[in-house]
Amino acid sequence: MPSPLASVVIPAHNEERVIGRCLTALLADARPHEFEVVVVANGCTDDTTGVARGFPGVQVESLETASKHAALNRGDAVATAFPRIYLDADVELTTDAARRTAGVLRDGQALVAAPTPEFVLDGRPWPIRAFYRAWRRSRFLTHQVIGNGVYALSAQGRKRFGEFPPITGDDYFVLAQFGEHERSALTTSTFRIHPPRDVRSLVRVRSRVYFGNAELDDHPDLAEDSPSGSARSALDLVLGCRSPTQLADAAVYLGVNGLAKLRARRQQRAGVNRPTWERDDSSRSRPDPVG
Repeated sequence: MPSPLASVVIPAHNEERVIGRCLTALLADARPHEFEVVVVANGCTDDTTGVARGFPGVQVESLETASKHAALNRGDAVATAFPRIYLDADVELTTDAARRTAGVLRDGQALVAAPTPEFVLDGRPWPIRAFYRAWRRSRFLTHQVIGNGVYALSAQGRKRFGEFPPITGDDYFVLAQFGEHERSALTTSTFRIHPPRDVRSLVRVRSRVYFGNAELDDHPDLAEDSPSGSARSALDLVLGCRSPTQLADAAVYLGVNGLAKLRARRQQRAGVNRPTWERDDSSRSRPDPVG
């Protein structure tokens, strides 16, 4: 049996509605044994494991506790191949995009890589569409930033740290281990993100992001090269507006993020212990079809 092109680790907590969509996109055009896929169900009370086991060749691990970092570490312990792709269960990474991402790392062009996110905005209200239109133009998505549901590491890149630490933002943590020159954001390949369907859910998701960022900032020993601050990104976004529509989009983007930061600060002051798996359920209750 030939060695896999890459291993794919998918942590999954109560994802029975979307894990099938994720695996369908990943394996649709895959050759037999092309990818070693490990789904780590953690703290599940639904049929995530049953759905995942319905895909031939997919290895399913189970943890009793809902913990993404523990799921990532279990996946690492089980997976055998590099490059290694870490994939959220609610996004879609196609076979071709996975191949291209692995290829960049196998060729030694980078230590960490990811495709470019594509936001599925069908059926979303205007504020959600405005937020993601602005995000597409933000510095965060245009300066070799990886994450947002998918990132991949070469064998050398994975040596940059030990186990995934017990913090909220694993993608921010991984990003912070690498300088911009060590990253590759593939502009010719995309993966599909399914945004929240309402503003309240979006604020919850963004507050988790800011909580995780602040958590990592409080532990500088975990971050070699933290991404630049949000103030510069906000200024660049506003100065880059070329139409009233773009200004309106930027206002929504900054407003949502402002509310999310405030919520995250309140959680910190209240002594909230990591908002484990605080996520968007609005896009899961009515999942979009496979793209």
